[in-house]
Amino acid sequence: MSLRVKIALSMVALAVAVTAAVGVSSYLSTERTLRAEVDWSLKTAGEISTVTNRPPRGGVEPPGDSDGDGDPARRRVFTQIAVQVLNREGEIVVQPDAGALPVSERDRAIARGDAPGKGAIRDVQIDGEPYRMLTVANRGGAAQLARSLAETERVLASIRNRTLLISLAASVIAAIAGVVIAEHVTRRLVRLTEAATAVEQSGDLDVTVPEEGNDETSRLARAFNGMLASLSASRRAQRQLVQDAGHELRTPLTSLRTNIAVLQRHHDLTPESRQRLLADLDAETKELTMLVNEIVELATDQRDGEVESTVVLGEVAERVAERQRRRSGRAITVTHDGAPVVARPHALE
Repeated sequence: MSLRVKIALSMVALAVAVTAAVGVSSYLSTERTLRAEVDWSLKTAGEISTVTNRPPRGGVEPPGDSDGDGDPARRRVFTQIAVQVLNREGEIVVQPDAGALPVSERDRAIARGDAPGKGAIRDVQIDGEPYRMLTVANRGGAAQLARSLAETERVLASIRNRTLLISLAASVIAAIAGVVIAEHVTRRLVRLTEAATAVEQSGDLDVTVPEEGNDETSRLARAFNGMLASLSASRRAQRQLVQDAGHELRTPLTSLRTNIAVLQRHHDLTPESRQRLLADLDAETKELTMLVNEIVELATDQRDGEVESTVVLGEVAERVAERQRRRSGRAITVTHDGAPVVARPHALE
């Protein structure tokens, strides 16, 4: 799965999660509020029934609204309450015109006065419609008051549908935004990948990636360009090392071949001449060994770990001049005042 797809899917998942969380929270909060309203109306009607020993008839205003103030919707909470009366034996004495309400053993126990508490409230189904029903004891048995939850269910269904539509719309918007953002974010990464692929296939390090901006991808592009510059410099240094090594090795190798040829052609050399030739061969062999060691150290960057110390610059120059005297046969004079420097001695030499 590409990074673009991952970013787009992440945006969609985030939008769905947020809208779902808000929708569920709104749904549960509304459900609690509506059910609390229904329960309040049933309990208030039950209190009236207990005090007057008769079921409430018609609309009853909640406390504090008798002067006409308050929420008009709450002043009509009792207009759809179905009332049923039970005697002490739990038999139905009065029932709603639409049909009897369900009676449970707990309802009969409340009518007999055997149940703990003053009443019981529960959800019931009447002719396939959800109701909230409260059973309370009164002087002649019990009163059952039920209020339809159809309106509550319709409100909750509306919230559910709106939440689904909002989630769908948010998902589409998030998907579009995710594609746009992913395109913007990955555009420079794609260029960086193309540049890396070009370097891999051609070996050409003279490639530059655009560095516009100051975000993470821009810093990555700058780091990539810096890496290519370092690799290019390293390659140039390797080529220079090979050229310098070839130049430095020619002198001792030529001297060795020359001395060996003299020994092969002239068998009547005096002991002094032969000794000078052998000494020269020994010196050139040592010089060749030193050159090979230096080349290996340079090629493997072993001198990078050399500790700096105080050295006399003239002494270093004298050692270098001595090698050049041997290699070239020329007279080289080094004049110095003994000035010290802080450096890595072997790397400086």
